[in-house]
Amino acid sequence: MINFFIVGAPKCGTTKLYDYLRKHPEVFLPEEKEPHFFADDLGKYKSHKTEREFLNIYRERRSNQITGDASIFHMYSSVAMGNIYNHNPNAKIVVILRNPVEAAHSFHSQLLYTQDETERDFESAWRLIGNRQHGEGIPNVCKSPKVLNYREVFAYSDQLKRVYSYFPLGQVKVFFYDDLKKENESVTSELCKFLEIEPLTSDNAIINPNQVNRFPWISRILRHPPSWLKTLKRALIGKGHTKLYDVILDLNTIKGPREPMKPSFKRELEVEFRDEIVELEELLARDLSAWKI
Repeated sequence: MINFFIVGAPKCGTTKLYDYLRKHPEVFLPEEKEPHFFADDLGKYKSHKTEREFLNIYRERRSNQITGDASIFHMYSSVAMGNIYNHNPNAKIVVILRNPVEAAHSFHSQLLYTQDETERDFESAWRLIGNRQHGEGIPNVCKSPKVLNYREVFAYSDQLKRVYSYFPLGQVKVFFYDDLKKENESVTSELCKFLEIEPLTSDNAIINPNQVNRFPWISRILRHPPSWLKTLKRALIGKGHTKLYDVILDLNTIKGPREPMKPSFKRELEVEFRDEIVELEELLARDLSAWKI
């Protein structure tokens, strides 16, 4: 059984925690960061059809290691927490949260990079939420329309309530992106204490920075080749994330700051998420004034 789950949220620092724990000798995290096996309602984000196939990614685990999963949409999924509980009711759940306005903006950029989103302007993508809930304007290659609802992806309070409905407080640990940036050593030490492993030295290096496709069509062919190209792609570079695949993807990637939001739209989102933040403050007994207008 999997011992602990980093369940979200996206663009909140999960990759930093995953990268840190991957280096820990007492922990086994598979190379595949986000299998989303327990999220039956998230379409193609679930990358393994059977439990046997899923657990095979843990085949190199040593007997003295605890096992983890880092799937960023498990907390957002309506069914994943129940499935995780059925898999291991004693599992420890790790959550990390970020100002939802910042996280949503960053998430939109990430979806553009992975080709799940095609609307390049974040404000315009936000305005499409209602239509997309009715099945309109969804990119053909999007793995799951649910991820395009930027409002609901970052509705943390309801998601946390679902987590707590399955797992007691002692099995759930909530961290914050702001703390990870400012007090990285303290956060990772607290994480290790929660998982009952020895802390390792950490650093403040940026993990998973903003990425943009140099040529979007190359990314689309790599990630979502049409059926007639799949055979050729596999013949030339292999199936899945081969070394050549990763090299091409890396060469096609530009890292740098994303386009800032218009001040008026940013204020609109701050108003939109204000009640959500207040509810989260009450739920976690944490002052989140820095997230409010």
